[in-house]
Amino acid sequence: MKSKNIRFLTYTAVMLAFTLLFQMARMLFPAPNAEYVTYIIGTLVNLSLIVAAACVNVWSGLIIALLAPIVAFFQGHAQLPLVFPIIVGNAAIVIGSALGFKSPSRLWIAFVSAPVKYALIALGMAAFMLVGLQGLPYSAALPTAFTKQLVQLITGLVGIVVAIPVVAGVRRVIKPL
Repeated sequence: MKSKNIRFLTYTAVMLAFTLLFQMARMLFPAPNAEYVTYIIGTLVNLSLIVAAACVNVWSGLIIALLAPIVAFFQGHAQLPLVFPIIVGNAAIVIGSALGFKSPSRLWIAFVSAPVKYALIALGMAAFMLVGLQGLPYSAALPTAFTKQLVQLITGLVGIVVAIPVVAGVRRVIKPL
């Protein structure tokens, strides 16, 4: 196996381990504080996706974007109908970050990817609400979904802001692929 492939697998495995560790940290906090914990953990998971995409490559980020929601489902933190929209939303922020962190002048692409992620997940939730509630008007499902998923927008944007110095530091330490 080539050295580049070994580094890719190693970096991706480490970033996946951080992502899953962050997701499991939810168990350390008592239930009454669940609201702020969601913002902390969501930011850390987005940070992992962004760092994987910006420091390893887009494929590393996409692997983590696929696996993290599946593991979250098995941990009981994601509902099955939302797993696919979360995967698609995560892929959006990964692709945006991979493009945006290539140079400081393109960082705006990463910041645009956070609202895209939010919209994709909220639209997915609205679609499943329409199917599940049979008869709920679209005008009620859409605002409900966008309100419930607002955390995705906030944690995505904060994750990008936190990632700026983290990516710079990680790039100084790891050997690029």
